[in-house]
Amino acid sequence: GGIPEIVLDGRNGITFDVGDKAALSSAIETLVADPSLREALGKEGRRLAETDFSVDAMVEGNLAVYRELVSP
Repeated sequence: GGIPEIVLDGRNGITFDVGDKAALSSAIETLVADPSLREALGKEGRRLAETDFSVDAMVEGNLAVYRELVSP
């Protein structure tokens, strides 16, 4: 899926391996204890989504792939 493309560990989220309950618990505890970290991660997540995953960015990305496929 696209999660590794949009959730960047320490930049706009906290990632961990699937099934790692201790890491999930640690991430939740970290976020509960640090409101400024929650705010910073959320702001960066929104910024990344609006720039790299906007409709315009997605259209440009698709067009680039199509152009590459049809170029001689």
